[in-house]
Amino acid sequence: MAKHYDLSIEYRHWPQPYQAFAHDAAVAAVCAGEQGRFDQMHDLLYLKQAEFGVESFHPFATEIGIRDLRRFDACLRSSSARSVADADVRAAREIGGAGTPTLVIDGVVHRLRADTTWQPRPLDSLLAAKRANQ
Repeated sequence: MAKHYDLSIEYRHWPQPYQAFAHDAAVAAVCAGEQGRFDQMHDLLYLKQAEFGVESFHPFATEIGIRDLRRFDACLRSSSARSVADADVRAAREIGGAGTPTLVIDGVVHRLRADTTWQPRPLDSLLAAKRANQ
């Protein structure tokens, strides 16, 4: 009988300084998350990353179905949303990450290349080891 494992995925923002609007995009994702639309904003930002600038986040919010656009816009200007992104950058540096994407699985840092499709080998190996130890 196959065993099932619980898995939690936690996104952390790590805007790269060479990407002009990356920090603003991270803040937009935080603000979308405040209205339950983080995943949708995350996906749209990656899909349209060549197209966005600060002025595009409001239309993106509309596109993903954010209902309270005034609250979203206020959040974009707030220092608390920026603080969330800044805290994630500090945490990424502390674990020794070297860019995006970086995965941490059971405390082990896996640095991946952004131009490759990640295959779940680290996760498969981890789960195989856990099965062997049970």
